Amino acid sequence: MAFFLFSMKNRLVGFIALITLNGCNAVDENIDNDGQAEVSVSEVEIEEEDTYRKFVLKNRIETKKASAFQYKFGEPIEQGILVYETNYDRKGNILDSIVYKANEISFHEKYTYNEKNELIIRVLIDSLGVEVQKSERLLNDKGLESGFVMYHRDSIYYQQQREYNEKDELIRLTEFDASGVNEGISKLVSEYAYNEKGELLSQTELNNSGTILSKVSYTYDSEGNKISIANYNSLGDLQGKTLLKAYENGNSKLIEKYDAFDSLYAFYKYEYNSDGVETKNVILNGIGQVIRQSNTTIDENGNKILFEIYEGEVGFLGKDEVKYNQNGQETELTVFDSKNKQVKRKVTVYSEKGLVSKEVNYNKIDEPIYQFVYAYTYFK
Repeated sequence: MAFFLFSMKNRLVGFIALITLNGCNAVDENIDNDGQAEVSVSEVEIEEEDTYRKFVLKNRIETKKASAFQYKFGEPIEQGILVYETNYDRKGNILDSIVYKANEISFHEKYTYNEKNELIIRVLIDSLGVEVQKSERLLNDKGLESGFVMYHRDSIYYQQQREYNEKDELIRLTEFDASGVNEGISKLVSEYAYNEKGELLSQTELNNSGTILSKVSYTYDSEGNKISIANYNSLGDLQGKTLLKAYENGNSKLIEKYDAFDSLYAFYKYEYNSDGVETKNVILNGIGQVIRQSNTTIDENGNKILFEIYEGEVGFLGKDEVKYNQNGQETELTVFDSKNKQVKRKVTVYSEKGLVSKEVNYNKIDEPIYQFVYAYTYFK
């Protein structure tokens, strides 16, 4: 539930996700590599947020506005519709994110940070200027997240409390819903156990009376690679098991899935390039029949230029083709269907500063249908 689990950049564009151009990979099943299970905010997400903040800081961006223009008779209309506006501070942090509807404010988000540029408060304001939701992240003396609180108007409707051991490892996460907050009765408690190397050994979920609801156990090889994940129900019965095999540079190339009766029902095969980036993903059922396969082609600069999807007996489903400029920025994305015909296309134009200035979206017959135009102001 915590909004901190989402990257800053994704929050900004999330509200236009339904109308921006997405490739066929956007609707593909996101096969989770179980070897990457986490118990706290992902380091990747934190890095993405910090990378975006540094990008804003480097370009001294103060505000960013996005306007949408429909096309009529092959040309964009003169008057666009304001879609969103983002304001930043001098440290590159987002201060305000305003979403518009028919050029009027639809909702407004405000953000507050601590001295380390860590997001600690998010406030959602409706079109009338009324604060309708507030999320607050609590940190302890060591800077670790000790709690998380969500308010609806003036009432708490969700709360988390986190406890750590002397190694700063999360050992207990307690969740409260609206009814349990005032009574001090938790909705769910998650307990975590680690080995001497700091590797997660188990995650146990309990109800407010201490009864075990479920448990997940992990094992590792001598190099710290996760090699098994076992899932148990409240009675302690094994519900399923995942085996991760054939590691190469920290990536598992084979994952096997077993049910409660120890029968293999699915397995995944992965291939990676020399940089550890996935280039092939094959999903098979328990008897070895291919369910789905995806292939990614990467150029010599590390850019993903082609993504293809195949499904079982159906065969080829579609592909995305991507082009980049000399700076490695995406300039064109074309989506094709199973008959290799264009479904849609997006062209991105950049300013001299390397910032996105315009995105033009085309339909299946390659006629422009709408575009987004971005305007910036800068700190002096």
